[in-house]
Amino acid sequence: MGTPLEQPDPIQVGSALIESQKEHAMNREQITVVVAALTMFAPLALTQKDLARSASERGRALLAEKRYDEAIAAFQAAVDIWNEMGKFDSWSNYELAKALTAAGRKEQALESYRNAVRWDAIKGELHINQAPIQIALDYAIILAECGREHEAKALYYFGLRRFNEQADP
Repeated sequence: MGTPLEQPDPIQVGSALIESQKEHAMNREQITVVVAALTMFAPLALTQKDLARSASERGRALLAEKRYDEAIAAFQAAVDIWNEMGKFDSWSNYELAKALTAAGRKEQALESYRNAVRWDAIKGELHINQAPIQIALDYAIILAECGREHEAKALYYFGLRRFNEQADP
């Protein structure tokens, strides 16, 4: 699977054009061109999203077949596509971490797990955000298997505490 062509983000294009309009008065014809350009580029962003989802689906199929290196490449492609779009996707990072773990590359998997749960170094706390608690608990298990018991326990108890908060309204 080749990498997608680098396409401009329609939101960034629109924002730049609006800022430009503030500095230079735009006439009706110029505004029409801007709207047409945004309409033309918007489907490209959807195409990239579709490519990321397709790469993840391929990765899951390859992982089920125990074709670990190919699964890792597919999940990495999905992560890269999401990053190129300026979006974050916990699931793509989680799936990459699971493939790396299955391939016996646990140390490498730690980075993907870390990306999936997002550690906020400024506040010194973990933000699971949209990622399910299961990701944090799986991350804790891999930390323990890599000999990082202290971090594993802290993360595991954090996940349990979060789970209990969600389960007890």
